[in-house]
Amino acid sequence: MDNMQNPMQMNMSNAIYWRKDQIAITFPSHLALSASRTDIVLAVDTLLQMLNQQATKEMPFKLERLSKGERAPTDDLTGISLYASPTYSGAHTPATQISVFCTVNPTAETEQEKRDAILKVVRKLNIYERSGQAQQAFRATPHWLWSGVPDYDPTHGCPVTPPFPVEDGGRSGQWMTRFPMLPDELQKASGAGVTVFILDAFPAPEQILFAANAAGTQNTLLQQMALGLVSHEPFQAAPPAISLNYTYEIPGPDETAVTGKDIYGRLSAFPLADHGLFIAGLVRDIVPDASIECVRILNDFAVGETRILFQALADIEARLRAGNLQGQRVVINLSLVIGPPDCDCSRLGLTSAEVFSHLAPLHTLMLSMAQRGAVFVASVGNDSDPRDFSMNPSEMRFNARYPAAFGNDLSSIDPSFTPLRAIIPVGAVNQRGEPAVYSNYPGANGLATYGGEVPRPEPWLPSANAHQIAKVDPHFPIDALRGVYSAPAYPALSRNDPYPKLVEPPPAAPTTYPQYPATQTSAWAYWSGTSFAAPLITGLAARALQGQSAPFDGASVHRVLASASQHTTWSGTETPGDVRGPMLMAMQEWEDK
Repeated sequence: MDNMQNPMQMNMSNAIYWRKDQIAITFPSHLALSASRTDIVLAVDTLLQMLNQQATKEMPFKLERLSKGERAPTDDLTGISLYASPTYSGAHTPATQISVFCTVNPTAETEQEKRDAILKVVRKLNIYERSGQAQQAFRATPHWLWSGVPDYDPTHGCPVTPPFPVEDGGRSGQWMTRFPMLPDELQKASGAGVTVFILDAFPAPEQILFAANAAGTQNTLLQQMALGLVSHEPFQAAPPAISLNYTYEIPGPDETAVTGKDIYGRLSAFPLADHGLFIAGLVRDIVPDASIECVRILNDFAVGETRILFQALADIEARLRAGNLQGQRVVINLSLVIGPPDCDCSRLGLTSAEVFSHLAPLHTLMLSMAQRGAVFVASVGNDSDPRDFSMNPSEMRFNARYPAAFGNDLSSIDPSFTPLRAIIPVGAVNQRGEPAVYSNYPGANGLATYGGEVPRPEPWLPSANAHQIAKVDPHFPIDALRGVYSAPAYPALSRNDPYPKLVEPPPAAPTTYPQYPATQTSAWAYWSGTSFAAPLITGLAARALQGQSAPFDGASVHRVLASASQHTTWSGTETPGDVRGPMLMAMQEWEDK
């Protein structure tokens, strides 16, 4: 099979970051947030009708909201998200922002032409809006994805390595994360009274419970998370149990790509359902008394789309504004990246300013949530990985990806940009406190913490004939976080490992994924990446919020953590010379229980 067909041989030449048949339209509205479903749909359909009659008349396509169809009810809000405008200041300022995701089928012959056509549609609509002819202000954007897209093309935003098992099981207890340099007030805090949301991929509740039972006292952390686990509304599990929100309709495996990197840094493919559970375990360890709601917005192959992210965030915003979270302390972990990295924009025909413009509605939604006290923690991405010659041939230290980049000064891209001070961009360092080779630079407003390093493979180079199974070299210390892992199998470390195919592929997949069964039942795994550095800061942000009185200020949380930090030095960034940045060093120790 050629590279366009085989996800096990992915490269950046055909990487894409948006759906080829959908776009999003965001517009301000004077509708109240309590408006009826029928009125909301009417406002959306009125705008789309105007665009179809005027803006698209010279191009062969038609916009339809995702839910529209012969059997769709007239008040169906599928693909429509409402949230309060962060700039609302009275009767003359629209109080509501509405985002609607639409299908568009431009005439095109090849898949590449279809993807290019989406950009042409988005640009034409925005030019029409700026011309002054439109009766309604709006912004058109691609329907962004991360990690994968239809037809099994890759994107860049995946974990830096596969997970692999912790082999020293058999004892009763758990791995615990310590921050040796924290002041006493942060050391003693447990996150009581704080709600933490983790938006990610998660395994089924049955898999988590089975793994916890099989591990027994070898993994007391997973046992605590699973005992009393709640997977239905209201998602109010009593700590230390977690809640698992499985209510969102995520992309199915038959319509999306897969993602990952093998131990040699090659884009590869493997299941990632435990990505979010690993993160949740790190948070639970740090804040045993916080409420944790795990929201499944990525599928089992870590494929996500902005429609689901908007829906999940808008639902949290509604709860902050007028629901059970009003006046409450909330931290939201986003171990994900959206949109292309700067280093891949030229190939896509995009400028940095255009990418920001296309992600501005997400920035607006997060600003609205920040005004209601939400604090965000986001991973900055692993694109600086020097093993990936297609992405980083110059071995640059790239800047933070979105949404983490919203926390830094982007006025050079958009002079009207308002930094999102309530978000903490998080980069990764290794055990020596040095920036991990793969980690992007978190920026002047970011933080770094332990995320582990790329493990050294054995053999050092991939086996030429693909007959030798890759392992982690036992002669070098493992530098990776340890966390909970529920799957009964692990992905092969090399994409060409001759393991049996233990997992059935999605219906449209051209190949299966080599995996090997877990030899340990302790449900502990090693994993490295900025995805796993972020939850350490999420846990500390929850500690910093404990006991604070409303209104809650994300910027003050950032200041508290930065004031308790040490420093690390980032080299190879876009800024000439070395750059010092704050770091909260962490370490893990086994605690017998």
